[in-house]
Amino acid sequence: MRLAIASVLLLCACNEYDLTGEIDPTQGVGVGVVGVSPESVLGATCGEVSEAQVTVSNTGDAPLWISALTITEGSWTVETLALPVEVPAGDSRPIGLSGSGAGVLAIETTDSETPRVEVPLQSVVGAPPQVTVVEPADGTTMTVGRTADLVAQVVDIDQDPTDLIVSWSSDIDGVLGTAPVDATGRSEFGWTPRGRSPGPHTLTATVDHPCDAGTATVDVCQPGGYYEDELDLASWHFEGNASWDSTNDWLQVTPATSNAVGTAFETDRTVRGDDVVVRFSMFIGDGTGADGMSLTLIDTSRMTTYLGGDGCGLGFGYYIGCNSGPALPGYTVEFDTYFNEEVDPTEEDHVAFYVDGVLDAPIAWAAVPGLEDSGWHDVTVRVQAPAIEVIIDGNVVISEFLSTSTVNFDFPAHVGFTAGTGYFTNLHLVDSLEVEQLDCVDAQ
Repeated sequence: MRLAIASVLLLCACNEYDLTGEIDPTQGVGVGVVGVSPESVLGATCGEVSEAQVTVSNTGDAPLWISALTITEGSWTVETLALPVEVPAGDSRPIGLSGSGAGVLAIETTDSETPRVEVPLQSVVGAPPQVTVVEPADGTTMTVGRTADLVAQVVDIDQDPTDLIVSWSSDIDGVLGTAPVDATGRSEFGWTPRGRSPGPHTLTATVDHPCDAGTATVDVCQPGGYYEDELDLASWHFEGNASWDSTNDWLQVTPATSNAVGTAFETDRTVRGDDVVVRFSMFIGDGTGADGMSLTLIDTSRMTTYLGGDGCGLGFGYYIGCNSGPALPGYTVEFDTYFNEEVDPTEEDHVAFYVDGVLDAPIAWAAVPGLEDSGWHDVTVRVQAPAIEVIIDGNVVISEFLSTSTVNFDFPAHVGFTAGTGYFTNLHLVDSLEVEQLDCVDAQ
């Protein structure tokens, strides 16, 4: 049912519901033909009284006279007129009404064939739309880098759903945009994480209504960060032998050639080093067995280059006994597949945590056989200072609380990968990178 609130007229709350007048015979009665529009009145009101209008027209060729206006049923009043009222040929006369509930307006005229016309009257109290947020659920932590649907369900007894628009806003970012409503009352709007403020948001869905808007809210939290399914080459910095493999849509940090070193860093977006989760897929293999690769968060306030030492340094580290550096400032999670006795804590494939690329001083480490099995492995590195956690294929390999006097986590960082080979080789690949700031931990 469409909401149709008529234009407001100046009405008198008249106690006389039967308005009649005598026609002066000296004025003459012509052949006037009555027409009434609309044939019935359906009004809606935001309060107790609905206002409406009925128009009496004369489609004849002589004057038509309105002699009586009577409310025969219901709690309606008609505007006070000095009857009879002339309606010239081809002209019309509006009649103002106000009231509530059901009623009937009887119009008597000098139309000889239709001297009396009855107009049904009905007034309903308009109500704001009922709005419900279907998705996401209250308290949801949104996904980094992926669009989510904001879904609202709208019920409006006064209006066709397809005439409605849902407006979305955030208490942090302001107006987000609008979305139409389909015939079932469902409306979907795309929440795009990029450009949104990280942290908690109260989202409001609003549907306008002549009486009062319908609203619903939902609390969500948007972590900062980004997702790189297909690399944006404009935002990455490559050094050495690192490159983007556009055929396979993955990052090649080094090819399986001897004495290669490469680094690749996302330089468009800076993250906080003390509360971040990095997820990616890693491949090491298809070579003769060296040297390894790393995830490095480089301290942008102290860095001078994106390329660290080769060989045992895997593109991030330095030790005087095996390369000439330099070391990259920040911290590194190393995936080492070749034993360098000068610096490595074990002969086995291992994962180690380093600060500022100092290769002979691993802060934490764990033996992880089979890193270079020429297969893909899912890796999660979580830093919530002073805690660090490294998970490979769902298995926790490092979980430690570190001393903040030993490790400085509080720095602006670019996220990147490094790798190196020596006489022996391996292919080092990265895919499906996701970087998430822990903006929503305290909000949960």
